[in-house]
Amino acid sequence: MLIGVAVAGFCVPLISGWDRHTQYSTMLIGAPLAARPRVAFMSPLSSASSARPSFAADAISRAKKVEQIEGMRTTAEKHDFLAIAENGGMTATELTKFREAVKEAGGNYQIMKATLARIAVNGTRNEAISEYVSGPMGIIYSDDPVNVAKATLGYIKVVNPKPDKKSKEPVKPKLTLKGGVLNGVLLTPEKIVDLSKMPSLEDSIAQLTGNLKAPSTNLAMTIKGVSGKLARTLKALAEKKAEEEGR
Repeated sequence: MLIGVAVAGFCVPLISGWDRHTQYSTMLIGAPLAARPRVAFMSPLSSASSARPSFAADAISRAKKVEQIEGMRTTAEKHDFLAIAENGGMTATELTKFREAVKEAGGNYQIMKATLARIAVNGTRNEAISEYVSGPMGIIYSDDPVNVAKATLGYIKVVNPKPDKKSKEPVKPKLTLKGGVLNGVLLTPEKIVDLSKMPSLEDSIAQLTGNLKAPSTNLAMTIKGVSGKLARTLKALAEKKAEEEGR
């Protein structure tokens, strides 16, 4: 009897304690049922299922992407001028100010993933802009390309850090104009700079008003310096004036 108790007392410390493989306490041999630790078992599928995103969340994400693509497709088809601006590290405040500058000039700036933007512009009249779609970017769109180009280039000069003459390391710009498209015609950054130097919409209208009393040939020369919807309007007016002079 004493021998049995001694053996039991020797074995209990060996088999009791914490099992590092199962992370649960082992049961003590000979201990009453009430004193034994209760072990909760978890289904092997429960942890994996909780780690998977819900189908509802996936459906919302897909629906939002489709909405963004369709919205930008409409924008790319509707507006004459689109440009790609790369965000190289603007702060939230700087980004807000850039949006405001573009909006005051008659345009909008929308941040969008390059993969979605490339799908959106495909098949539109301005799909040529896909050549510049890459990286962290946003799309500028407007029907007043001259004013928006002026505003964009002006803000780039303000927000980008000035190069340090003492340091040989290049300074990373916070905002870069990668390129654009005007009525389906691809524009390099240099072409957009040239566009920004043209008369604005207001100046063009004023110029048109001054030329309405001039011969139709002078009015036609004015048209060559204007683009987009305004050019088509001026052309129609010039043709109408020419018909009136021919009568």
